[in-house]
Amino acid sequence: MSAALFCLGAAMPGVACADALAASYRSLSEADRIAVQRELRRADLFLGNTDGRWTGSTERALRRSVEKIAQISQERLHPRIGTESEAVQYLGDLGAGSYRRILYGGSLFERILYIDRDPVMMVQRALAERAAKK
Repeated sequence: MSAALFCLGAAMPGVACADALAASYRSLSEADRIAVQRELRRADLFLGNTDGRWTGSTERALRRSVEKIAQISQERLHPRIGTESEAVQYLGDLGAGSYRRILYGGSLFERILYIDRDPVMMVQRALAERAAKK
């Protein structure tokens, strides 16, 4: 499923979604932007420089991350990025490592310790814990 589908209602869905995603990314601190790029790199989705800059590579990697999360979780998790507030939420969660169990399996320790646990449930738990801290 294309990330543009999350931008329903806009006259030009792909453009509106890209603008919301770009604006949301740029609104993050440099440290948070770099954290997002590091998570994307760990998931083998981003091959550019981890410098916090918004590039075409960053945008493509973010869109692929949304699709990968939806695909691996069999649509049980499907991050929304159609509006700035949705994109900011997703970027914050991504940068904090909340999706690591889905995107790249987490650390070696986590992969060994939690080998029999459902990664989708673990991500949902991490997202809930992160939301509760806010």
